[in-house]
Amino acid sequence: MSREWKLWKHPENGNWYAVRTEHNGKRYVTKRRSLGTDEASKARARLAELEAPANGQAETIAQLIDHWIAGKDAAAKYRKKLQWETAALRDFFGALHPSEVTPDLAKQFASSRDVNKATVDKEIRLLRAILSHGRKYKLTDADPYLPAPGGNPGRLEWLTRDDARRLLAEAESNPHLHLFIRLALFSGQRHSAILRLKWSDVDFASNTISFTPASETSNKRAAKQHMDADIKRDLLRAREFATTDHVIEYRGKPVSTVRQGFENARDRAGLRPSITRHVLKHTAVSWRVQAGVSFRKLAAFFNTSEKILESVYGHLHPEHLSECGGFLNGLDDSFDDSTRKVVHLSP
Repeated sequence: MSREWKLWKHPENGNWYAVRTEHNGKRYVTKRRSLGTDEASKARARLAELEAPANGQAETIAQLIDHWIAGKDAAAKYRKKLQWETAALRDFFGALHPSEVTPDLAKQFASSRDVNKATVDKEIRLLRAILSHGRKYKLTDADPYLPAPGGNPGRLEWLTRDDARRLLAEAESNPHLHLFIRLALFSGQRHSAILRLKWSDVDFASNTISFTPASETSNKRAAKQHMDADIKRDLLRAREFATTDHVIEYRGKPVSTVRQGFENARDRAGLRPSITRHVLKHTAVSWRVQAGVSFRKLAAFFNTSEKILESVYGHLHPEHLSECGGFLNGLDDSFDDSTRKVVHLSP
């Protein structure tokens, strides 16, 4: 029987409890502890605190995995998915102390996995996230550098400027998609972060955009980026027609996805099927790296680490230096506000 604490909501009083089954030497008994709240998000946070090691430090990677999953603001079904996705990490690293995790050990793990490279890369990223979570909650001081296995830069996909022009031209009749692509190419933010963006996150006075993390419990700080003239023009134009508090909107409602619209525009532009929304993020970084922007500046602009940038994009970097702005110049030279027509297409 499992000795892990699990969440349980009382059917009558609506409060959340932590429950688990233990053997007392004679029989199995169920223990229950009140979490003192009827809010699911607070209950999950308190469950994570309950599962923290008693001495304040995790003794094993397995403990960190448990604490990381328990603290996720997600439905039970999704947490089961996380259990499954971290199973290989638990089997290989679970009994080890966090300080014993090294790059060489990560390579041994990668070699031992009889799965495709993308799966192993995802597992290594999960291990990074788990260790980062442990440091955030002071469960460990371990901070090993764990690059993706192989580090093969040849698989990195990004758009040429001609590709981007063709994609934007095909999206021009669909304003919310057009703005989404422009924001992605400028900011290098994930699809979900751009769709979460609200007008309250855009400060035209200070020329900044703040991309907030997906959850209040996220380990990442908000990414604040300085707008260049091109993206500021785009946002000012969009603000004139805004009917919601979200920057990306469609028919008076926030947009939850642009996948179908993006794929349709991509196909019309004659781009390869492997060009997904996430490639826009790689493109935003790749253009700047190729222009010679220093990794220190890029790390600050994209809210990430120099190590990760050098590992993924280092092969693109020339020796000369440039600045982060001005990378949307010339992509919309044919755009004419006076002839703009809003055509409603499905997202």
